[in-house]
Amino acid sequence: MYRIKKLRVFPLAYTIGLIYLIIGLILGIILMVIKLTPALASLSSNDLSGLTIQQILLLYPIAYGIGGFIIGGAISLIYNHVAKITGGISVQLKKDKK
Repeated sequence: MYRIKKLRVFPLAYTIGLIYLIIGLILGIILMVIKLTPALASLSSNDLSGLTIQQILLLYPIAYGIGGFIIGGAISLIYNHVAKITGGISVQLKKDKK
């Protein structure tokens, strides 16, 4: 058994930020399709109607990426403090057979 005693803040924040950036890109593409499809555009909120396609494809990934980076940093800082009390997460590792 191994224990994760500490998480490095920047690598976790960077990784979660990239994951959220990808989610923002996917969401931006979905919202772009909704905006370009007249039947779906009428069902969407008025907030979407004020944005251009370029703004959607630029703002959503950037906003999600920055938000994910901040959340990832906060998670690692909180985890490091909680791990001092609980001892960290216990992980069982198995070596691959190659």
